[in-house]
Amino acid sequence: MRIALGIVNRHMATEGFVQAIDTERYRERRLQAQYIAWSHQPGAHLVSAFLETPQSEGMYFAGPESDFRSNVNEQTGRSGEQVLATYETRHGGFPASPYWAHAYDATTILLSAIESVAVEEGDRLFIDRAALREKVGETAMNGLIGTISCDEFGDCGTGGMNIYHHTDTDITDVSRLPVVYVYNP
Repeated sequence: MRIALGIVNRHMATEGFVQAIDTERYRERRLQAQYIAWSHQPGAHLVSAFLETPQSEGMYFAGPESDFRSNVNEQTGRSGEQVLATYETRHGGFPASPYWAHAYDATTILLSAIESVAVEEGDRLFIDRAALREKVGETAMNGLIGTISCDEFGDCGTGGMNIYHHTDTDITDVSRLPVVYVYNP
């Protein structure tokens, strides 16, 4: 299998960069998979634009679970569908980052931990950092992304990863690509 590797930052994820990756060399090399690590929201634009190209058909993509609509965050009681509806009302569209549900759950974990350890004294709020880290580390909850736990290093998540197979250039939303393999440790 031939795989393309690349790193994208917010300055590179522009129309020019999308055109640069959509070249004859992809056809010549007959790539079957592409790995692009990106930062910030422009990466989502890059992936959607690339999925529109004929060269993307047949490629495999690795990423987190991407369809969280029916999952419910137990701390807030809101489903992915409800969170997306609120987001669309406030911002006029779907979140640009594929990690929107991860951000929602991470914020919930942090705010819940702060609420548990914060101490009010008058008009001041004190948060003991060691107590906060310990509380975050104790996390075990159902979130939009699934069952979340944290390890001894403070890394929180589900640990899962999906492999998506792109077979139709009409599908440019990664969450709509068929999942061909799920890794769950």
